[in-house]
Amino acid sequence: MKPFFSIVIPCFNRPEELRRTLLSCLGQDFGDYEVLVVDDGSTEDVESVVREMADPRCLCLRQANAGACAARNRGIDAARGDWIAFLDSDDTFLPGKLRACAQRIAELAEEPRDLPGMIFHLIEIDRGAGRNWRQPERMPQPGETMAEFLFCGHQHIMTSAMVVRADVARLVRFDEGLPMNQDIDFKVRLDHLGYRSEGIDEILGWYDDRSSVGRVSRGRHAQALSAWISRARPWMSDKAWYAYRANVLSVHLAPLHPFRTLGDFWLGWLRGGVPAKTILRRMIRAYLPGFYGRLTLLWLRIRGTASGSGR
Repeated sequence: MKPFFSIVIPCFNRPEELRRTLLSCLGQDFGDYEVLVVDDGSTEDVESVVREMADPRCLCLRQANAGACAARNRGIDAARGDWIAFLDSDDTFLPGKLRACAQRIAELAEEPRDLPGMIFHLIEIDRGAGRNWRQPERMPQPGETMAEFLFCGHQHIMTSAMVVRADVARLVRFDEGLPMNQDIDFKVRLDHLGYRSEGIDEILGWYDDRSSVGRVSRGRHAQALSAWISRARPWMSDKAWYAYRANVLSVHLAPLHPFRTLGDFWLGWLRGGVPAKTILRRMIRAYLPGFYGRLTLLWLRIRGTASGSGR
């Protein structure tokens, strides 16, 4: 009998983090699922952690190292469930995640229109400041495309918040040729193909982001992301296109083309609807990355001290 959900977890090493992630799956109060851990050529013993769970619903698939997207696609191909819940190996589900998703799917099934291609929920993010954040910060507005939600609204749907119909996931798949933002590409293409997404305005997952605070990506991905936005131009509105250049591409492009990036910031505000305060933050990150990192750490400490413990 096939399960309702297939949880797909790409994994490369870090068995201790994987153990915590698997325990969050086995702690669900909705039991109709399988867990597919795709070991992407780990040099550490990942499979023993899966065996340690002693649960027939947990399986380990092994492949030569090919990256997280290839591992997710391997899981998509192997999944037996009607819906695929993606989960990164250092994230966790809260105990009611699958039940809440199943209930929302049941509600949507009562509507006369087709089921959505994807549902998603909020994730709580711990950045080590004594106060946690949630992503996305809001739900999409009526008529707002996925690209506009992500780029104009400056929102983020984390991969571990995505629950996708298995037939849609097999059609869209993750682009294994992209060096980053593969989840963004997946969501924008899903929307472009006519599959709507429905949000659950509830925190159902947790992500430990403490190790990334202060890190700033620089120009090495500029060429790949520029190629992506050129290819994706027909998939999005003018507003979303200008917002992407100001909100995402700018950080990578500024070291190589500082004056062109100034134009992207201007057009992102003027035609992309990106708020001026967001443009200012992105400019600081693009042109003064070291200062931006220190400022972020200081802001987190001050806000964390003022807010008290969040988890």
